[in-house]
Amino acid sequence: MLALSGICYVNLKWSASYNLDLKFNFRIFNTFQKRARLSCSLKNRTLSLVHKKSIKNSSENKSLMTVSTRQKISRATKGKKKNNKTKKKISNSLKGRVFPKKHRNNLKKKSKGENNSMFGKKHSKMTKRKISHSLIKKKKENVLSKLIHI
Repeated sequence: MLALSGICYVNLKWSASYNLDLKFNFRIFNTFQKRARLSCSLKNRTLSLVHKKSIKNSSENKSLMTVSTRQKISRATKGKKKNNKTKKKISNSLKGRVFPKKHRNNLKKKSKGENNSMFGKKHSKMTKRKISHSLIKKKKENVLSKLIHI
């Protein structure tokens, strides 16, 4: 550990897995020290209101990607299968999000009446039986889990 300016502590320990010559390691270590010092010196600085406004305005006016770039990326990734790890990450990132009330109302309107995908349709007897069995199974599991936790 290296104490810089009394407040900021930076871990400068390198793993022994690097099998490089000492001069090269020292150069990396030296630049790492400089970066650490710079990082610590910039941590406690305060920005003026003018500077903050200019940062805010620059980020608002610029989009991260142009439309054509987004289209190229979209075309390149279409049809590719995602692995389970990626699917899990996407799933976790989308959980817990809350839509604005206006958007929720629009979604409700879209699925009411004739716009509903089940409008005018009925479940078959087989489907009703499957739904019934799955609900019964869930209730049994729920009761068992409560008994175990008591």
